[in-house]
Amino acid sequence: MGSHSKLKVGGDGEDKISQLPDALLSHMLSFVETEQAVRTSILSTRWKNIWASVPSLFFVHCCCKERGSSNHAVFVSFVDRALHCRGLLDIQRFYLRYYCFSVDLSRIDGWIRNVIRRNVVELQLCVRVYEDTVEKIELPKTIFLCKTLVILKLNFNCFIYAPPESGCFPNLKVLHIKLDCPDKDFLEKLFTFFPLLEDLFIYGRLSSDISGTFKIFVPELKRLKIDFASNMSYEDPYEYYLSINAPKLEYLDLRVDFLRSIVFDNAKSLVKAVFSFSHRDAIELERYGYRATTLLAAVSNVQHLSLSVHSLAVSMLNLFLFHYV
Repeated sequence: MGSHSKLKVGGDGEDKISQLPDALLSHMLSFVETEQAVRTSILSTRWKNIWASVPSLFFVHCCCKERGSSNHAVFVSFVDRALHCRGLLDIQRFYLRYYCFSVDLSRIDGWIRNVIRRNVVELQLCVRVYEDTVEKIELPKTIFLCKTLVILKLNFNCFIYAPPESGCFPNLKVLHIKLDCPDKDFLEKLFTFFPLLEDLFIYGRLSSDISGTFKIFVPELKRLKIDFASNMSYEDPYEYYLSINAPKLEYLDLRVDFLRSIVFDNAKSLVKAVFSFSHRDAIELERYGYRATTLLAAVSNVQHLSLSVHSLAVSMLNLFLFHYV
């Protein structure tokens, strides 16, 4: 855009958009990436500082290896300046999607701490580093203790989850989290943190040595989705079990490559269930059948059931249909 560009709407050429209240203009800019919002500052004097009051910050950067260092430096500098220009204004939503070959994690750590101090309500972080030797650091504990945070979505391979023992996520209602081979201690802690959580989506990959019973007790939970692949072979001796206690659960989507023992302590509110499992003949038929019937017996009151079992022998179909005939 040229420095003298105008936003003109209407047959008479009048700039009606610029006459809208600051709050409305700021709201409009919250639906575009921050880089695009900043560019509106050259439209006219009226627009010069509107972007700095936008309640949402949205940063996206996918680094190409050939031009990685220069692009990376420009992006990091832009995020720093954008946060600085906002002064002490609250940030309602902060979205960062950042794919790169090398990264200064302390810089991202600083951005996270900055938005937490600004009373962020929705935080989405997707940071993937294409480097096997990246030295991971702990995710700031301020995320776990933030009292204003309501929506949290995390997907990265460069931070370590190290939550405090108590006081985590006091007002969180939505959590979507990707886990790359988490340890047992973290999983056991994670499922006990949420006094107000209503929507939980956990996905990723489990390591071959994961074992034990993981109890999901979330009293206000309404939607639960679990999507786990694993590094296990079908003859692997390790076993993990899920115990789900969510008395208000209405929607369940469970996708795993092994049918593990899954126990529901209370599934009376469940309306819809989606199950997707893998199966191979190497799994003992009797054990697989018992788990299938136990699982479906626990959710036999659902109104909608979707079932997908890959590589399932036709002879085993009755194991799943028994409770619904």
